[in-house]
Amino acid sequence: MANRIVGLDIGAWAIKAVALDTLQRPVEVVGFAEVRLADLDEVAQTPEPVEEAALEEVEASEDGANVEGEGLDERREEAADGGDREEAGGSAEPAEAVAREPWVRGLEQLIAQGFFEGASRVVVAMPHGEAMTLRLGVPFEGKAQVTSVLPHLLMGSLPMPLQRVTYDFEVMPGKGEEPFDALVGFVESERLAGLLGSMQTLGVDPAMVGISELSLRQAAERSMMLQSESFAVIDFGHAHTRLLIQDGARTVVARAIKQGGQALSEALAESFNLSLDDADRLKHQRTRLDVGADEADPAVARVGQVAREVLGPLVRDLRRTFQSAYARDRVQVETIFICGGGSRLQGLKPYLEREFGVAVMPLSVELSVSDEAAVSFGARQPEAMVALGAALMSVREKGQVEPVNLRQGPFEFRGKSSYVRAQLVRLGIAAAVLVVLGLGVLLMQRLDQSAQLDAMKEATAEQTQALFGERLTSPAAIRARLGGAAGPERGFVPLKSAYELLSLVTEGTADVAELQLDRIDIDTDRQLIQMVGVTDSPQSVDQIAASLERQECLTDARKEKVTVQGDNRVQFEIHVTSDCS
Repeated sequence: MANRIVGLDIGAWAIKAVALDTLQRPVEVVGFAEVRLADLDEVAQTPEPVEEAALEEVEASEDGANVEGEGLDERREEAADGGDREEAGGSAEPAEAVAREPWVRGLEQLIAQGFFEGASRVVVAMPHGEAMTLRLGVPFEGKAQVTSVLPHLLMGSLPMPLQRVTYDFEVMPGKGEEPFDALVGFVESERLAGLLGSMQTLGVDPAMVGISELSLRQAAERSMMLQSESFAVIDFGHAHTRLLIQDGARTVVARAIKQGGQALSEALAESFNLSLDDADRLKHQRTRLDVGADEADPAVARVGQVAREVLGPLVRDLRRTFQSAYARDRVQVETIFICGGGSRLQGLKPYLEREFGVAVMPLSVELSVSDEAAVSFGARQPEAMVALGAALMSVREKGQVEPVNLRQGPFEFRGKSSYVRAQLVRLGIAAAVLVVLGLGVLLMQRLDQSAQLDAMKEATAEQTQALFGERLTSPAAIRARLGGAAGPERGFVPLKSAYELLSLVTEGTADVAELQLDRIDIDTDRQLIQMVGVTDSPQSVDQIAASLERQECLTDARKEKVTVQGDNRVQFEIHVTSDCS
């Protein structure tokens, strides 16, 4: 099928693929496949049917006793250590080691099933929340003009140095001081290289690499229920919850929260002393969020209570994001669409409606589905939204903006379309006509170039006036001011940004087993970091202070307040001096 487009979603639970036939009008879904990653793990056990004994064990604990899950903490620590080792290895590991990653083996299985046969284009969403977005006000609407000034605007806005990042953007109407906003998607170049390298080793070279949250926008635009001007899409995944807030043509929020269905499984396993596999089955079969105190089955009531306790922090995080969108952009979400595996929880829709006070409904897209894909796609549509949205990135209607594609610079896609090769003769004739027309356009553009250049210089001068307090147009002078080389005590960029200081604080507290941070204030002007939190003992507070002082640039970690509130609960406040802000 020459017009077959495959969209990939590499999730923490499974790798999912959706195939579209763009020859059909409207576009038709012609295939869906899913490979559960745990089934590919060398030590994973084949899931067994739900045993009545496991459910009886849950019912036996209806007296409310909180039985500790023996070995659960050890399994969590082993998983965390394994994840750290895998991340630390990165590109230094040989290709054979990378190929053993579960998602790579899942991709191999899709290839063996023939899912990619006849595919003219593959689009993948960057996995594991590694790609992020931010918005910046810009004075231009043209992408070429924004491209010239965006690197300067990104300095200080990214959590890492600009040279370590690959990014792309789209321009949309603004509501702030600037008339337009640039929605920038970015990813660490090393992680993008690792993804492309692993896929290309298997013979799959994606033409586009998108961002999962923005893929949801592509799917939402095809929703048969999409009637609200301002809406949100929440994708409840296994390890992440993705949130998109859209206001007409403007993407207001696109973010991933590191909490998903896995957290509920772990909580159920700990509460009922179950294995994670049994907890997963309990979650899918017995969890109900709409049960109350009058529920006849105590076991069901207790499972629902655990689920609400786990969802509480996530709901609060989502609510703060909605409030922030209203405070900053005056966007009042009218409808919330839900998708992802977690959206199947019984009672989730009325639970969210009570929490947010707006209509909540499952996200369903208006696309035709072929007979061969009707069963597989129809049964798994909530889980397929990111993969579907990725495939739809290559299906743009006339007038639609080009979506954010992270394959830029050295990662730019160099594949050649068979359709283009077949049309070379026609393209040659068209090119000759365009050359003649282009000469006339160039003549007109020549007359306008001087005015555009003056306008760009003026815009740059205005930006530097707002940024530095003086008008600069020379790139060399701007670089000097950014690097602090323009004169004594005139450096603009600190040695470490607030993002990097936050990373140092995170590393300094990673070894503390029991820690809850309520507030972190980073004041780069006063060179001070204030931390307020709760741990299990005064000795842990001493450990936190000592660990922080061992971090680069962090000195003099002072314990301002240490209050013992009860057994295994100590509230503390630590002030840390930074030499690099």
